[in-house]
Amino acid sequence: MNTELIGIIITSVVALPASVAALMVAIRQCRARQSETAPPVNPALTTPPTTAPVAPPVAAPVSAPESVLVSSQPTTERYIMNYGQSKPSTMNGPWPTNCKEIRVRHDVHTHDEAVRISKEQISKDPENHIIEVVESFIPPTSWTYTVKTYRTEDGTTSNVRIDTGRRFVAWDMSKFKYREKVMQTLKENDFF
Repeated sequence: MNTELIGIIITSVVALPASVAALMVAIRQCRARQSETAPPVNPALTTPPTTAPVAPPVAAPVSAPESVLVSSQPTTERYIMNYGQSKPSTMNGPWPTNCKEIRVRHDVHTHDEAVRISKEQISKDPENHIIEVVESFIPPTSWTYTVKTYRTEDGTTSNVRIDTGRRFVAWDMSKFKYREKVMQTLKENDFF
């Protein structure tokens, strides 16, 4: 290619955005003028304004007595968790006793994800769920977590027991049925 042709192409490419912008402005101005002065394209398609018939007034519904709350929408109480967690362990840690294991989630990759899953499980039944998170070392350099959800059993008093393994427990500190017993055991063993 010769240099003159390259110069024309570069000038055209540089000037193109300004030309397109000027063309768009001209089109908008033209459309605005047409809408102000031009009559409708097909007058047969336009309809004169009409007034719709007015319905007779409807009597107000009979209301319920003031002491009765009437609602067509179900109401739900918003749950705000008071998340509690034992101190992290190095070699020994707490795990729930007198509970039934109801769910296990393996291969959780981070501590934060384990806490998120714990909170999710606690929120499903804060009065009865206590969570055990077990840390496992995978050689050569990584950790994985297992999140176990336990449900309290009727007729027994749930608690925690300190045993071997890197683990911690989590529960709702306001609603869990056996929170006082769990916190007492954790404090006695320096895990809370």
